Amino acid sequence: MLPKNEILNGTMTLTNYSPTGAVVDSQVFDRERGSDFVAQNSVNGDKHAPNAYDFSTRRVSQPFGTIVRKSADGSINQIQDGYFPGLYSFDFDIVDEADSLYNSALSSLNERARGSLDVSTDILEFRQTLKMFAGATSIRTYLGNTIRAATKRGRQPKGDTTLKQLVRDAGGNWLQWKLGLSPLLSTFHDIVKEVNTSVVLKTMRVQGKRSKPIVAKELLGNTDVTRITKVECSGVQGCDIRVQFRPSDSARVLRWASLNPIGWAWELTTLSFVVDYFYDVGSFLKDSETALAYANTFDSGYMTALFAFDARCVTRGNVGSLSYNLVGGVRVVKFRRAVLGSWPFPRAPTFQRNLSSGRMLTIAALLSQGLKRA
Repeated sequence: MLPKNEILNGTMTLTNYSPTGAVVDSQVFDRERGSDFVAQNSVNGDKHAPNAYDFSTRRVSQPFGTIVRKSADGSINQIQDGYFPGLYSFDFDIVDEADSLYNSALSSLNERARGSLDVSTDILEFRQTLKMFAGATSIRTYLGNTIRAATKRGRQPKGDTTLKQLVRDAGGNWLQWKLGLSPLLSTFHDIVKEVNTSVVLKTMRVQGKRSKPIVAKELLGNTDVTRITKVECSGVQGCDIRVQFRPSDSARVLRWASLNPIGWAWELTTLSFVVDYFYDVGSFLKDSETALAYANTFDSGYMTALFAFDARCVTRGNVGSLSYNLVGGVRVVKFRRAVLGSWPFPRAPTFQRNLSSGRMLTIAALLSQGLKRA
C-alpha cells in the first residue's frame, strides 16, 4: 500500500468591528483543519505464523479556536474564529530509543534462554572480590564512627572521624555490597536454580520485551505564541522479541559459563561496569556470543517495535494586542513487525541518558573513595 496523505478541509472566519462594537465586515476563508498520513506495508501470511508488517500514521489537528485583537482601550477590533494551520509545528523532538530498547529486550530474551549464570567471570574476579571485602570498612565500624562523631562521646576511633572519612566509609560499604556481596549471592542463587532445573523440553519458547513511557512537555520551541502554549505529551515506545528454539547439549554449557575470552577481558578491565552504565559493552559481547552459540538451535521468531504518542497543545494568553484561545494536537503511531531468520544479534550500544538511582549511588561511592583521609 502506497503512503496516503489526506488533507482535511476547514474554515476560518474573520470579523472586523468598529470602535462602537458594530460589525464592519465578515469573511470566511478556507483553511486546513488537519492532515492524516498513513503508510502500510505487509506481507501476506498463512494466518498461523507471524508475517512482516509495517504501519505508521500521523494525524494532525490544527490549532482551533479564536484569536482576538484589541485596541489600547480594550475594545475589540477583530475576531478570528476557526482553524489556524502553520501557527506552530508539531515536529516534536522526542528521542526514538528503538536501538536501546531492542538491545535491552534481547538481553532479557537471552537471559531466559541461557540464564544469567557466568561462573567463569566469577572465578576470574574472585581475588578482586576478596580484596574488596578485606579493604572495605565494615558497616559495624562505620556506624560506630558515625555515632561517636555525632555525640563526641566514648572512645575515639583511630584517627579523626571527619565528614570526609564518614562519606568515604559509606561509599566503601556501598561498593562492598553492590559490587561484591550482591553479585556473589546472585551467583549462589543461580547455581542452585540451575542444578534444580532437570527438565529440558525439546522445543522451547522465550520472550524478551522492554518498554518505556513517553512523557514530555514544552516541546514547541521559544516564540511569542509557543511561550503561552502548554504541551501535554504521553505515549509509549517498546520492543518485543520472541524466539522458538531446540536446546542442544553444547548450548547448555553456556548456561554455566561464558566461553568468550573477549568478554572475560572486558569484565576484568578496571571500571568496565561504569562504562556499561553509559554504553553497555558487556551485554553487547554476551549477546553476540549467545547469537553465535545458539544459531544452530534457532527454529523461528519475530520482533515487534512500537513508537506511539499523543500530544495536546493548548494556547491561552496574550501576546501584545492579540488574545489566544486555541487547542490543537497530533497523534503519531509507528509499528513494525519483522520475521527473524536466525537468532537475533544485538545492535551497536547506544548512549544511556537516564541512570537509575542505584547506578548513580555507585558512581557517587566511587568518587567518594578519592576523598583524602583528612
